[in-house]
Amino acid sequence: MSTLIACFGNSLMGDDAFGPRVLERLEAAPLPAGTTLKDLQAPGVDVLLHLEGVERLILIDALASDDEPGTLRVFDRETLLEIPVDARSSPHQPSLLETLHMARALNLLPAEIHMVAVAARQFELGAGLSAEIEAALGAAVEAVLGLL
Repeated sequence: MSTLIACFGNSLMGDDAFGPRVLERLEAAPLPAGTTLKDLQAPGVDVLLHLEGVERLILIDALASDDEPGTLRVFDRETLLEIPVDARSSPHQPSLLETLHMARALNLLPAEIHMVAVAARQFELGAGLSAEIEAALGAAVEAVLGLL
């Protein structure tokens, strides 16, 4: 099965580095054949360029959320596509949700999609990961490996 594990985030923006840090750990893990790791940084329309031939998509990102910082959530395809799109809720243009809806309209959306996300605390330039997000890295890697 062709699997793309794509992380989003900016390593220079505090907890937004969650995705790239999880990806770094996954680079050292044994992954099934056909698995590709990509750091896509900010999710925009260019995400569509990476979906051709992908059967399973696993997204990794930090989210601004009302959950306690460090809370890990795993979303499936149906849940992601049911979330209302609010362009103002994302610093990315278009938002990841908008991009997933575009992919579906263009018949590019893989049948299997999951998102491993952490509730983040701060996104300040130059800040490191907060302690809660750092503590969630191992569980995030295990969640991704469990999905494989």
